[in-house]
Order: sequence, then structure tokens, then C-alpha cells
Amino acid sequence: MDLTATGRSSEALVADMRRRVRGLSAGDRLPTVRELMRDYRVGQTVIDKALTILRQEGLIESHVGRGTFVSGASRARAGVYCYLVGRLGPDRPLGDYPVYTQVLEGMEQEASAGGRHVIFSQYDPEAVSAGRLPAAMVDRSRVDGAVLVQERDREVRRVLASAHVPMVSALEDGEDGIPAVVPDDVAIGRMVVEHLVGLGHRRIACIGGPLEWTWSRRRFEGYCQALGAAGIAVAPELVVHTGVIDYRGREAVEGLWSRGAAFTAVIVMADALAPGVMAALSERGLRVPDDVSLAAVNDLLPAYRAGAFPAVTSVRIDFREIGRECVRRLDRLCRNGGGEGGDVWAPSELVVRESTGKANEG
Repeated sequence: MDLTATGRSSEALVADMRRRVRGLSAGDRLPTVRELMRDYRVGQTVIDKALTILRQEGLIESHVGRGTFVSGASRARAGVYCYLVGRLGPDRPLGDYPVYTQVLEGMEQEASAGGRHVIFSQYDPEAVSAGRLPAAMVDRSRVDGAVLVQERDREVRRVLASAHVPMVSALEDGEDGIPAVVPDDVAIGRMVVEHLVGLGHRRIACIGGPLEWTWSRRRFEGYCQALGAAGIAVAPELVVHTGVIDYRGREAVEGLWSRGAAFTAVIVMADALAPGVMAALSERGLRVPDDVSLAAVNDLLPAYRAGAFPAVTSVRIDFREIGRECVRRLDRLCRNGGGEGGDVWAPSELVVRESTGKANEG
């Protein structure tokens, strides 16, 4: 059938392919894109658009690396999803980043429960820009989809999209229509401030990451909202934005004191900063929580929960559930070929421990 010669419209092509699919049985495999191009004597773009319409109608389902099938079969599938993380820094293994490892654990839990697999791929953004790509990123015979972790690199998304690899973003908002699973960072920022305000604190210092980072900016927004709701003005001298490494917590507190800032409570918007804050307070003879309350976000590092320091009140984010939901969303993307846009909020809760108490205004 030569559609080009006869001038038949794309609607006619879709109608013909629809009849062809309905003449098959559930689970039957469709011809490859190349075979369909030959049969209809049209280009790949035309075929891709037609297949997309049929997927949206629920008539067919495509499985990366295996082909396209008539919907309705209950055949087993062993999907492979790639956990894609950009270079984390010189000599910094993934294990140094418990957020990332817990997302990976959740992915593996959900994937293995359904007979699927997860592979880990770390890449160099500069290599991606130069066209040197990990095979897992673009080889559709190896992977069914990818989870991007805090991925801000548009080039990576472009490469995956051009290879027709389904994507879900973890921890960062999806852009360009990519679905995402993220913490509700504004609500998290509000939650921790509301706890301290409820204990009578009004001079609450905030130590967070750079405002260019989405999670940091949103948690700070929640901090401001909660203070405003309590009738407390945001005091610029009580706010520090810094890197998220333990010694930065010490530097941040020392910076607050150098400004002459007085506070009865400190929030660290990432608990990696907590040990440095506690060390600085201890060196000045200040007790937690008797003199200064300390609250955190993430609730990840066991050393902060017990031991030499009081166990830290923290907002616990279910990072494993983020990983599990990413796999579920990829499952639906692979099954339906679309319809997974928008963000899903990850569960979080405030866990009150020893490090917060009533304000000491003396």
C-alpha cells in the first residue's frame, strides 16, 4: 500500500492500522517499525505517530527492546529499569548519599516484586554533551525506562527522549512533560517551623542549601510561610544558605554569631548539617535542647539519632517509597505509552525526639 502515491491522509493510515490490530489476537506481536514503514511506504515519523495514537486508545502496548503487542494479554514481562545518576563528585561513592541509596532500595523492592530488574548507571555530564553516553542510557534492548535522580541536565533528557526511553524524575520536578515523584518540600519547611513555633520559639535560625537547588528553595519558602502564619517576620540575619556538608553547619552557626544574631532554635534543612551545628553549640557551652533547640529534615543518618548528641527531631521523608513509586510510574508508562504527566508527592512526617524543647528566652 503506497500511501504517498495515493495521497491518503495520516487519519487513513491510522484507520488501516487500527483494523489490522483488531484482526489480531491479544498478545500477538505487531510488525516492527521498519516492517510497517516498508508495508505502508512512509517514513518512521508517520509510523511512530500512528502507533502513539493506537497506544493512547489502548489497542497496543510497546515494551522497549521486545516490540509492540496487541493489548489484553496477560503475558509475563521482565522489565529492566536504569537508575541514572550524574557524577556525584570526586571520589564520592553512591553510599555517601543516603538519599540516593534509599531511592535505589525502593526501586529494587518494587521491581523485584514484579519480576523486574534495576541497573545502576552513573555518567559524566561533560561526556554526555560530547556524545559519549553510557549504553544503558540509549540501548533500548537493555532497558525499558530510566529514573533520573535530581537530574537538571537538559542534554540527558534530550538524549533519552530521542532514543524513546520512558523517563521518570525522582526528587526533582519533571520538565518537558516528564512525570516526577518528589517530596512536598514547601510543606516540609512549614512542618518543622510549626513544631518549633508551637514550643514557643520565635527567633528560629534557618540553615539550608543554595537557593538554586529546588528542594532548598522550597523548604525555605515553607519556612517563610510558617513564620508569616504565626505573625513572625523573617529576619534575614537568621538565614544562611550554604553547602550541604557537615562542617558547613559549624560555619553557618559561627556566621550567625558573627552577625550578632540571637536565636533559640535552629533548623537545618538537610540533616547532614546537624553534627556541625551541634559541635558549634557545644563548644560555646550551649546545651541542646535546654539552651537551643535543633530540628532537621531528611532523618537519614543514624549518628544523629542517638549517641554523643541528643537524638534529633527531624522530618522523615520516605525516600524508599519515592523509588517504589518511580517504578510503578515507569510500569504504567511502558504499558500505556503515556498519560503519566505531573508530580506525585512522597510521604513525610515529623519525628519528634530529644533535640527540641520549649523556648528558653532567658
